[in-house]
Amino acid sequence: MSVTHDEAVCLRHREWSETSQTVILLTRRHGLINGLAKGSRRERANFSGGFELLQFGELGFVLRPDKELVTLTDWDLTNPYVSLRGLYTAAVFAMFAAELTVSLLAPGDPHPRVLDGFLGMLDESVEASESVTTSDCRPLATYLSALLVDTGQFPDLATTIEPDTHVQLYDPAHACLVRPSPDTVHARDPFTPGADQNGHWPIRSETIELLRGRHDGADPRIGPAPGPRAWTRAARFLAAWVVYRSGRRPASLDAFLRVTRF
Repeated sequence: MSVTHDEAVCLRHREWSETSQTVILLTRRHGLINGLAKGSRRERANFSGGFELLQFGELGFVLRPDKELVTLTDWDLTNPYVSLRGLYTAAVFAMFAAELTVSLLAPGDPHPRVLDGFLGMLDESVEASESVTTSDCRPLATYLSALLVDTGQFPDLATTIEPDTHVQLYDPAHACLVRPSPDTVHARDPFTPGADQNGHWPIRSETIELLRGRHDGADPRIGPAPGPRAWTRAARFLAAWVVYRSGRRPASLDAFLRVTRF
C-alpha cells in the first residue's frame, strides 16, 4: 500500500504502549484521522519524538478502507506551538476547541477551511494572550463560527423576534430565536447534553449582531469593535451549541467555563 502525506494538527493522543500512540488528527485533504503510530516514542523513529497535543506537521499514513484505525508511518513536525505551554488561558481555549472539533466532524470528511481556521486560532490566541492581561475569546469565537458555517450547522439567528429588547431567547430544539411566553423555560445548564431539552437560552441582542457578522463574513474591523465580554458571550453561546449538537460534554469544559466567568 502506498503512503499518503497530508498536513495535520494533533487534536488528541493517548499512549498505546510504552513506545506507541493512538491519535486523532485533523488533516487538510482527508479530514479527521484516527491513527496508530507504532514505535512513535522510539528515539530513531520517523515521528519527531512522538505526537503531542496541538502540534502541526506533515503526516504520513496508509489508508485502508477495511480499517478504522489508520496506520501512521511518519510525522514531520512543522510548528510545535511551544509558547502555548506557558499561556494557560490560550491553552485552555485551544484544548477546548480541539475537543469540540472532534465531536462535530466525521472521520474522513475533509474541511480544509476548518484546519486553516484552527491554525489561525492558535496563532491569534498566542498573540492575544501575550499582548493583554485578560482572556480574549475573539479567536475562539471566530474559529467556532467558521467550524459551524463550514459544516452547515451555524445557529439560525437571522430573524429578530423582539427587536426592542436587550435579551432574546434561542430555542435549541428548533434551532431558532423564539418569542417569550408564560410557559417559557430557561435552560439551567445549556452545556449538559440531554439536560433541559425544552429549555430556551437567553442571548443578548449584542451577541446576536456579533454572530450574524461572523456568519456573513463581515470584516470585524468595520463598525464598532465588540468588547471582550461580547466575544466571551459569543464563544460561550457557540460552545453550548456545539455541545448540544454533538451530544458530548468535553473534558475541558469546566476549565473553559472557569476562565470565561465574569
